[in-house]
Amino acid sequence: MKNLMAIIIYLAHIACHAMINVSPVYIEFSNNKDAVEITLENHDNKERIFNASIKQWSQELGKDIYSDTNDLLVLPFIRRVMPNSQQKFRVILRKKTDGTLQKSFRLFFREVPQLPKNMSLRTSLSIAFQLVVPVFINEKNYVANQNIIWTANYDTHGKIVLKLENKGNTFLKLGQLRAKELSKPIDSTWRYILPNNEKTWEIKNLNSINKKLSLSFVELVAQRPAEKSETVLLINPKKKSVKNRNYIKILTKPDKHYRPTTSVKWCIPQLDRIL
Repeated sequence: MKNLMAIIIYLAHIACHAMINVSPVYIEFSNNKDAVEITLENHDNKERIFNASIKQWSQELGKDIYSDTNDLLVLPFIRRVMPNSQQKFRVILRKKTDGTLQKSFRLFFREVPQLPKNMSLRTSLSIAFQLVVPVFINEKNYVANQNIIWTANYDTHGKIVLKLENKGNTFLKLGQLRAKELSKPIDSTWRYILPNNEKTWEIKNLNSINKKLSLSFVELVAQRPAEKSETVLLINPKKKSVKNRNYIKILTKPDKHYRPTTSVKWCIPQLDRIL
């Protein structure tokens, strides 16, 4: 029963997203721009109500963190979108600073659940969803500088930890991350890595990995997907464990200058070729 309910919710979620469109899907405040219009289109046969809010967006150890902000304002806060129609919202920049940063925000459109008439909570299933739009503010002296660093090493459990560090001052969005040495994708999801943040992936299937990872991924460049590649060398290559040690025990002959008789144990490891 739980699995069936999960499937129903998942299919309803997909259907809702197909019925509601948002445009544009990305907002950037630069130069003298101080306001942007964004449109919600309802292609469903029933009306929908949306709450609009905007939060400052940061990241810590790969996790998204949201906080209140006074830098941006979205109007109206709530709006009803009739069937087969559209409504506009307005995102307003309150103040632009003279810094060199790119500030990150997210605009949330959360649907207000509506129960059908003459139907109780026990006899109805109402599924609400939300749309999330990234918003960026480029300060007056901002000049984009991308600086991406890939590293890979073995952890104490023998897994490979692949790390992407964004040392630049602009956001990075990538997806479809693969390695030539692996049969399955490392990550098929689109990911944002904000400036001065990082993202890590654990790789468990190590049978075909030796000294490097040959990566391929899709990066969003000027709001268009671009295929890219990167070769990442393993910082601490995995050493093969030494097995089948051969031991030789040698007894020393006693003489007048050496008492008592002692034994010396030598260990001769089997040679392994590490590639």
